[in-house]
Amino acid sequence: MFKILIADDHELIREGLSKIIAQKYMDAIITTANNGEDLIEKVGTEDWSLVISDISMLKNASFEALVYIKKVFPKLRVLVLSMHKEEVYGLRAYKSGAAGYITKEAPIEELLKAIDCVLNGNRYISPFMINMLSENMVSDYQKPLHEKLSAKEFEAFKLYSQSKTTTEVSQIMGLELSTVSTYKTRIFKKLKLTTNSDLTKYAIENKFY
Repeated sequence: MFKILIADDHELIREGLSKIIAQKYMDAIITTANNGEDLIEKVGTEDWSLVISDISMLKNASFEALVYIKKVFPKLRVLVLSMHKEEVYGLRAYKSGAAGYITKEAPIEELLKAIDCVLNGNRYISPFMINMLSENMVSDYQKPLHEKLSAKEFEAFKLYSQSKTTTEVSQIMGLELSTVSTYKTRIFKKLKLTTNSDLTKYAIENKFY
């Protein structure tokens, strides 16, 4: 009998996923979490077969909650559900410990395939992601510059690309101004940028928006 935890801040998504999964796994015990704190709290209450979590529940770009969950519960399998394309967050999700990454635009058949794959102890990689990785290998692909950013730098990058000020970024991230300023300097250096406009342009060109 499978025990599945679904985390999403939209009730429609939680209820819809619960019904879809219940139709296939009739004896599954399905529990939901409606925010990141609820997810962290419930993760430790059961021996979950699978956690399906929206990316926002995992602290978005930094995947901070996912890293924490995998550190405390290394055997727990987490399938990340996201509105963002695989090329934007997929690789970073896998590096953070995800057992799979699937977009909310994917058909139900692919979602169920991903769930099956992860429940059977495997890692789910979508056909798109497989094709992208294959093309990268064949063409001696150089990974995007933003892949060089640390988790915190990447989170700051996302906020700066939304025209946030350093003060706003420090407040959102809960960090000192000096720390955030250091992140910004590193971001500009690693992405080879000069101005804030360059940063916004980079984010758009790399499909973050």
